[in-house]
Amino acid sequence: MNKHRIRNILIVAITAMVVGCIVGILLSINGNAAVSFKDNLPEKFTVNQKVNLERYINNPKGKELELKAEYEQNGKTSEYSVKDLTFMPNCEGEVKLTVSVAGTKNSVDTTMQVVDNAPVVVSVMEDVTYLLDETIELSELYDYITYESQSRPEIKVEKVEYAKGLVRIGDETTFTFDEPGAYEFFVRASNSGGSVLTTLHINAELE
Repeated sequence: MNKHRIRNILIVAITAMVVGCIVGILLSINGNAAVSFKDNLPEKFTVNQKVNLERYINNPKGKELELKAEYEQNGKTSEYSVKDLTFMPNCEGEVKLTVSVAGTKNSVDTTMQVVDNAPVVVSVMEDVTYLLDETIELSELYDYITYESQSRPEIKVEKVEYAKGLVRIGDETTFTFDEPGAYEFFVRASNSGGSVLTTLHINAELE
C-alpha cells in the first residue's frame, strides 16, 4: 500500500471522526435547548396571582413538562402545589422555577420575584379634631386610615396643606397645629407592590 493511499484513508477516517463529533455535539445541544424560558417571562408576579407558565416556555418538541416552584420561608425551603404548569404564590419573596421534560434530566431553571399587591384604602376616619397649638406624633395619624395589604405597608406623611400653605414633611416626626381651621394631610402607604396616596382631613379648634 503506497503512502498516497494511506494518507487518503487517514483523511477519510479523521473526517468521519470529526463529523461524528460535530453531530454528537449538535444533538447534545439540541437536547439541552429543547426546553427554555421565553424572553417575555415577567420578572415578578403578585401574591395570590394564578401563574400559568405554559405561555412563557419554549417546548418545540411538544414534550410532557413538569414544573417545580420552590421558595424559602423562615429559613426553610418549600414547594408550591403545581398543576398543569400552574401555581399560586401566597407570600412575598423569590421563587425558583425548574421546568423539566418528564422522565429525563433535561431541565432549565430561573428565578422570579413575588411582590405584594399594592395597598388598598378600605376606610378613612372623618371628623378628626385636635386643639390649636397641640403637637402630635405623625405616626398616630396612621391609625385613622385602614388598608388592605398582605403585609404591613410603610406609611409616611408627605405633606400638609392648611392656612399657611403647603408644608412638605421631611424627616419630621411631629407636627404642631399652629393655625385654627382645616388641615389636609397627604399620607402615602407603600409596599413591594406599589403605593397609594390618601388625604386625611383634620380640623384644629380653639380649646
